Amino acid sequence: MTTPQNSGTHFAWGADLGSSIDMTGNSMTSINIGGFFGYRNNWFRVLGIGGEIHSMMSNSSRSIPIYGIMQTSFCNRPRLCFMDLRGGISMNNIENANTQTGGYTSIGVGVTLAHSRKFSSHFILAYTFIQRKDFDDSETSVHIEDLQMATLRIGVCF
Repeated sequence: MTTPQNSGTHFAWGADLGSSIDMTGNSMTSINIGGFFGYRNNWFRVLGIGGEIHSMMSNSSRSIPIYGIMQTSFCNRPRLCFMDLRGGISMNNIENANTQTGGYTSIGVGVTLAHSRKFSSHFILAYTFIQRKDFDDSETSVHIEDLQMATLRIGVCF
């Protein structure tokens, strides 16, 4: 089976489109779009950096994670399933508050949908954690919960 991992080049880039369902009950379900680039070889589909925009559907809040990404099947031969691990920071623009920075983690399982020598498409189901911090508005201290989300991504890698 020939996939982008063994196509002769070690540069990889890709994009994902998805949605994250808020499991904390904060009405922060989002539509996500992101991109990444980095290194690839027989062990890694991609090892690099990336970023996303999470635009919340029920309000005007946004989160912008910037992360390191690793996708691997833990094998030097192409496999149908792979692990997707992302970790870094998230710049959170919370409705009616200033922008704040918190941690970002996403761990998931991916499935290769289609592939050729220079192209691969995938589907990823992941758990996503976005750290958010309490803040003070003009009169009171506002407590906000961290986000724990079920994330579904569909994407491509070249």
